[in-house]
Amino acid sequence: MSKAFDSINHNILLAKLEDVGVSSRCLGWFKSYLSERYQAIRINSALSEKLPVVSGVPQGSILGPLLFSIFVNDLPSVAKNCSSESYVDDTKLLLSFGIDDSNIALTDLNEDLIRMRNWCFDNLLLLNPDKTKLMVYGSRQMLATLPDFRLSLLGKKLTPASSVKDLGVKFGPILSFDNHILSTVSSCKSTLCQINRAKHVFRKNVLITVINALVFSKLYYCSSLWSNTSCSNLSRLQGVHITLILKQLRWFPVKSHLYSRDALLAFKCMNDCAPAYLSSQFKTR
Repeated sequence: MSKAFDSINHNILLAKLEDVGVSSRCLGWFKSYLSERYQAIRINSALSEKLPVVSGVPQGSILGPLLFSIFVNDLPSVAKNCSSESYVDDTKLLLSFGIDDSNIALTDLNEDLIRMRNWCFDNLLLLNPDKTKLMVYGSRQMLATLPDFRLSLLGKKLTPASSVKDLGVKFGPILSFDNHILSTVSSCKSTLCQINRAKHVFRKNVLITVINALVFSKLYYCSSLWSNTSCSNLSRLQGVHITLILKQLRWFPVKSHLYSRDALLAFKCMNDCAPAYLSSQFKTR
């Protein structure tokens, strides 16, 4: 969706608040909160004319994300053929199918895309076909035999992408995570070069904190997704560890870090310390 936070219709939002059980007194408060807002632009000492804000929720406010979540709360139920997942204003349609059923899958996906489009029209939100990606996952052998697989959204043809970025992780069709790791290694090495120039001004404990915050936070981001990647990718990651500055700090190898992070996540899942959608995947015997 395009500019979703700014496009929320106040009347539709108030109706949805009423649907979820907000009392009439609170509805009056929300109406007051959303109405009679004005915006202007200041450049140095020049101030533009004030204009009324006729749609949207205040961004940067505590209530803004909550009101947006309530507004799109019924969006996941729109899809009938696919499962769906949403994060803020990004929504994914998920469908599993075999090669022989690819035509049926195309029909099912197109039908749900039309339902999503109609929901956006009904709720006065804008779909962004330019930011909509189609990704087909499978083995190399399966993808090589996949027939022409195209979808259409608002007149734009969607063809399978070679890579998509979802919440900071780059996914490829065979889930090798090559692109993600190449990008991560490049970014981490660049950051380490900058830290290396200034390392003489840091005490050791401060240097460790800086590297954890600026390098390892990127290097091991969502590592449980890709920790079983190829040996060549692990070697690339290890290349970050053997840079001069990290050799001096004597950190454990990448493989040990990944193993400990996976073990910690598994422990949390088995002891109900992880989010429910992860813990529910573990069955203890």
